[in-house]
Amino acid sequence: MAQEQATVAIRPGAINPAYFYGNSACAAGRAIPKEKPGALSCEGEEMRYPACLFLLILLVACASRSSGSATLVLRDPYWEHVNVEAVITRSSDCSRREDYLSTDKFALTKGQTHAVEAPHAENICWRHDRNPDSPAPGQWSDWSRATMFPGQTAETDL
Repeated sequence: MAQEQATVAIRPGAINPAYFYGNSACAAGRAIPKEKPGALSCEGEEMRYPACLFLLILLVACASRSSGSATLVLRDPYWEHVNVEAVITRSSDCSRREDYLSTDKFALTKGQTHAVEAPHAENICWRHDRNPDSPAPGQWSDWSRATMFPGQTAETDL
């Protein structure tokens, strides 16, 4: 008695089921039976490629939604109270005020953090009181700068 072989037809442009299921009997022998073109049949379950592919693409698009923004978390590990100025700028020169997109002035206490978000992953510059133990208006430290990339979150001490 001759052994019957399953006939498999893979449509042009279709994803090879062996890619997902390996070299199993399901993937090799009963992947796409001729009597139901376009269907993947495995142990009585059917899955249509177009619907499966659409859901897979939708899931990947939603799960990997990469934000163009970047976040820098500033931390004060040293001083009881310190004033901080943070700017988001298009320039690598933190002193070029004409390139500032936004400015944020805030105070931190020892151990506290503050997140600065750059909507389009621009440069984030920050400075603090020159002498945090005896602050004087307008007396700032030199600028520090972080070049940020889309989706990046970084943390640094003042």
